[in-house]
Amino acid sequence: MFATRRASIVVVLLSGVLIPLTTGCTYTKNRLNDFTDVFGLGLGVGIGANMRVTQYVQAGVGLYDVATRFQNRAWRNVDYGTEFGLSPFFHYRASTEGRLTVLAKTLLDTKNQDNWNRWSDGNLWFFYPSPAEFEKNYDRRFLDFGVSAYLLIGMDLDFSILELGDFLVGLVTLDPYRDDAGSAPSETGK
Repeated sequence: MFATRRASIVVVLLSGVLIPLTTGCTYTKNRLNDFTDVFGLGLGVGIGANMRVTQYVQAGVGLYDVATRFQNRAWRNVDYGTEFGLSPFFHYRASTEGRLTVLAKTLLDTKNQDNWNRWSDGNLWFFYPSPAEFEKNYDRRFLDFGVSAYLLIGMDLDFSILELGDFLVGLVTLDPYRDDAGSAPSETGK
């Protein structure tokens, strides 16, 4: 039994060495990129705090200004605004593209005030919007775990469950997000 366990460990370790050697540098680069996709980091100015366990369970209040954010392999500027609420009951966050959650339904386009009143419209409000649509032009990802704290200068840290899954299955060369070099582009646009 001990020999079988030792052999299993050797096979796993050899796989970790042989797969990158037989597939070239692209494999290693793709795994490193997938690993960095798991985490997000934002830096900026403002006052407030947010704690979230996905889009559906979060609490936050704050007033933020322009920040810079590393997410999906690139730094970009984000125009923050206000945030307040306790999701899934009510949570509003205005930014470049704001999001509003009321009774677990999410409105992706908060710029048009008429959309706020049409909660029953299934083309505007979603119980489960596609992650790609949710993340388009928005600095938070759909199933992130994260925390933000701003007291004049602040930081936003998050961890994406979906990206962790993409990284883990990528170890065996699967690519559900189709974001690896040589893959056809996915709807996430990465």
